[in-house]
Amino acid sequence: MKPWSSISQVKIKGIFRVAWLVCWLTLPGMAAGAVSVRQERAQRVLDEVWSQLAAQNFEPDFNEKFRKPVYEKFQPEVLSAVDDAELAGVLDRMVHQLGVSHLKVLPPLGIQAFSALEAARRPPRNDGTENWDLSVPGDPGLKLIEAENAVAVWRVWPESAAAVAKIETGELVLAIDGIPLLADKDTPLGWAMIGQALLTGPPGSSVAVRLRNAAGAEREVTLTRQRMGTKFLEFGIMPRAFLDYWSEWLPGDILYIHFSAFYPEAVKRLRYDVSKRYPGAKGLIVDVRNNAGGILTMGQWVVSWCVPKVLPLGEMTIAQTSLKLESWPQQQTFRGPVAVLLNRDSYSTAEIFAGCLQDAAGAVLFGETSAGMCLPSNFVLLESGFRLQTVVGSYVRPAGGEIEGLGVEPDRVVPVRLDSLRSGKDDVVDAAAEYLRSELGTQP
Repeated sequence: MKPWSSISQVKIKGIFRVAWLVCWLTLPGMAAGAVSVRQERAQRVLDEVWSQLAAQNFEPDFNEKFRKPVYEKFQPEVLSAVDDAELAGVLDRMVHQLGVSHLKVLPPLGIQAFSALEAARRPPRNDGTENWDLSVPGDPGLKLIEAENAVAVWRVWPESAAAVAKIETGELVLAIDGIPLLADKDTPLGWAMIGQALLTGPPGSSVAVRLRNAAGAEREVTLTRQRMGTKFLEFGIMPRAFLDYWSEWLPGDILYIHFSAFYPEAVKRLRYDVSKRYPGAKGLIVDVRNNAGGILTMGQWVVSWCVPKVLPLGEMTIAQTSLKLESWPQQQTFRGPVAVLLNRDSYSTAEIFAGCLQDAAGAVLFGETSAGMCLPSNFVLLESGFRLQTVVGSYVRPAGGEIEGLGVEPDRVVPVRLDSLRSGKDDVVDAAAEYLRSELGTQP
């Protein structure tokens, strides 16, 4: 799986500065949807991108190591680009040759704005209203997951549009708004995450979902999105999403918590569940499957509320400065056995969270190997208007070794099976709960 990634934004004063993407640039020729690029400008943009990569990369011999096999290899193609969109595409393929995640080149904001404007002009399919509130997230009530090389329905929220349409867990999601979900094909981002992003949109708008049931029968349903969160989350070049959080009580005094991003609101809700809402829980399951990552310090806080002792969280090196990370246990921190669930759509901070608990024997991991996209990155607005996400450091897990390109392997491999989903079960949750009950000596 090629790196395209969620991010662990590490904000450390004096080490690096995040360049926020604020741009009012108006580009000539915008009506045609592309901007002519002369070779001189293409060369200048190439050098801008390369100098930022070299300046912020954690490898001191970056230029010597990569200039000939990467820079010089792509330079002719860069100079032949006919517009900004093509130039950004070539540069993006160039940075991917460096072999790490969290690298992305985007064209000037004007190109992106033009594309977004064209999409916004498409007439909605429900009531003809075009004045959608694009700042508020909506969803038809479906949660997706990858299972057996397919994208399947994982959860259906009660009283949602999906529930009214009688969509059931375990049904395959073949396409969303005509875009096929080809889970058997390689993609930079997990297909379930892509599908989840396609489901998300303004409340009141509609989305077409093509499904296949266990008998092989196909149908397409049009669902109306409902408000599902307070605001969109933005993690670099990851698709916009809202915080998805739920918790429930499982037999055997086990608290189950799932959240989709390491974000302050998730920490706030987890803290409340652990310390106040479910104070009698004896075992804890933290599900970071389909978790986009997020803010590194939020990962530290989640560890701090899950394990009552100080745990090392690994070492991050940024600008030749090494940072040894650790947790901060709280007075009401959970004190029983912990299980963590992960899969190929567990990214970045989610991987650091799972890996550090595994290394410190703070939890047992269930599920499938994570994405292996785990490096700190920065966002830079270049003088040309192009935007660059670039790696600024390296990360080594507490037991040594990297997560980048390898992922975090679970202690117990448990795949998601379609037949279980169709019967209303989740094999990964069940395996974790069974482990915790055996540790606690309780019965379901």
